[in-house]
Amino acid sequence: MKKAAHLYEDHLQILEIIKWEKKIINAEFHVGKHDKSLEKVIEEEQVVLEKLGNTIDYWKLQSEMSKLIQKEGLPRNQEELEKFNKINDSSLLQDDAFALSFQAKLYFYNVSADYSYVKGDLENDYIYTEKVLNLIESNFEKISGETHMYIEALHCYLIACNRIKKYDDFKEALKKLRNIPKDLLIGESEDTLVRIFIFSYSMELKMYLNTGEFIKGILLISEIEKGLE
Repeated sequence: MKKAAHLYEDHLQILEIIKWEKKIINAEFHVGKHDKSLEKVIEEEQVVLEKLGNTIDYWKLQSEMSKLIQKEGLPRNQEELEKFNKINDSSLLQDDAFALSFQAKLYFYNVSADYSYVKGDLENDYIYTEKVLNLIESNFEKISGETHMYIEALHCYLIACNRIKKYDDFKEALKKLRNIPKDLLIGESEDTLVRIFIFSYSMELKMYLNTGEFIKGILLISEIEKGLE
């Protein structure tokens, strides 16, 4: 059970298991048994608590960035940009090595992508959305039951590719969106499949508008209508 909890980075579950392990070890002390494993359990608990605290700290940064974007929109002058700079200047956002867990790294890359976008650095926005995508694709087991995270990552990456005209990367990501592994879709609702359909075709239409391939766009509309029947 603990091995699975570590695999999925379920820190709260690990702490619950450790709590019971400590109770068992303490009970053994009372009957005259001395087990050095208590030190190992305490050390493991400290590591898990550090990762949990670290993840919460990154979650706070992402929440601050998201709230600021919702409240202020894109900065129109240096004074407004400084509000975003203040968040980005956090020591935690200077190196992704400071993010100690999968979720913390996701927060790091998402905050960095948002910051890059609001200050007009579309190249770095693309780089960080790609990092989010790569991280998830390397850790599918950690998003079990949360396929929406992968869909959202692909959506953000497609938008970033479209903005800077990286159309080869765009087309590859579009294929991924339309061919999400079946095991990730187990238990997903019809709404999820509809979202994937809408996301993929709306993004493809935007690409054709950007490239001036209007005939392809018109033909795609017919394909969309058939898919909605």
